[in-house]
Amino acid sequence: MIRIKLWLLLCAGLCGLTACDIQDNRIEPGERFSRIYDTGEYERAYYAVDVAPTADSGFIVLGAAEVDFSDFYGLYLLKIDKEGFPEWQYLASSDYVHPLGFLSDGANNLQVVCMDATGLYPLVLTVAPEPALVAAYPSVEYPLAFSRLNDGRLAFLAYDRVGRNSVVAFSDDTRQTFPIYEDVEALIFQHISRRGQQFPFFIGQTPSGQIFFNGFNNYTLALTFLDAGSSQTGVVNGTRYEAGMSACVALPQSNRFSIARFSEDGRTYFAPSVSIDPNGVSSSSNLKGYLIQELSPKAGVRLLHTEAGGLAVILYLSSTQNGQIALYAYDAEGGQLLGTRYFGHGNRFEAGAMCRTPDGGLLITGRVWMAGRFARLCVFKLNEEDIRQLLQP
Repeated sequence: MIRIKLWLLLCAGLCGLTACDIQDNRIEPGERFSRIYDTGEYERAYYAVDVAPTADSGFIVLGAAEVDFSDFYGLYLLKIDKEGFPEWQYLASSDYVHPLGFLSDGANNLQVVCMDATGLYPLVLTVAPEPALVAAYPSVEYPLAFSRLNDGRLAFLAYDRVGRNSVVAFSDDTRQTFPIYEDVEALIFQHISRRGQQFPFFIGQTPSGQIFFNGFNNYTLALTFLDAGSSQTGVVNGTRYEAGMSACVALPQSNRFSIARFSEDGRTYFAPSVSIDPNGVSSSSNLKGYLIQELSPKAGVRLLHTEAGGLAVILYLSSTQNGQIALYAYDAEGGQLLGTRYFGHGNRFEAGAMCRTPDGGLLITGRVWMAGRFARLCVFKLNEEDIRQLLQP
């Protein structure tokens, strides 16, 4: 069993790295905290994939960890309490690799989606100290992203290596293919194994029910819109695989989206509220937005559409060139920047995922290179007052 050594980051700005006795630093619920979870291993690295609140006011952190039974990263789960202290952890010893994210079963029970280590198809597991299989989809190969649709079905974005197609596959066994017209299996393998460029694959749905995905389509990384029969209606093309969308969330207003995109030179742009015609053909470079020069080249971006302080806001989470995690808050309607906050200091930090907390705050996950060498999971907790301050323009 892996033993977790807990490090605390306790300065008021959530940015100082110190080693502390955890018994001397108990924190009242609802307050801010920061944690690093060091397993003491030299050979294993971790990525932060997702995070979700639990019924006991704690959190489940989903990670990807290096394993010796597969070329792909294994499934790792860490349960922490409401103060960020570890309660249990799970590292897959076989079968479960390439964790994609958390999923609600519709009854507020948390599940996790990952890939079968041998068959390379998606699995749905319970989230518990010892996960159990809920469902398997062996007809889907190389899962890249998933989403729960408004009608309850699961939608998977996957890759068909025989036909050289992107595939949108549904849990009712229906599917649609989108020709790429060239062999991109090496890019897909490098993405899943985390040994090459990490592409921003995702699949989602607008409030009106239209499905969209970001994946390879017709020689390029493209944001593709589908009709009720899953046929393509419109597309926002990138530039081959060197430029395109980084993230996208559909807003309540018709054909309005919050997006992030990256250009061929690796720079990232935020557009908190833009209009996209789901029946047209356009280019991602036409979605101007704000240039965020401080971000790492082709930085990964996470978006969260939420309400705070009586405002509809869009939160952008990403990684800076100087090794910090950056959080940006924008007005979801007007697109104005409301506030920015940075996390991590003294070591290199990289953004993972985020979720709202029961006390009105925010929990952010990421990874940190301890001593510049060992990639470990970390969390940062903001309380409700921190959120109010973030949203003050």
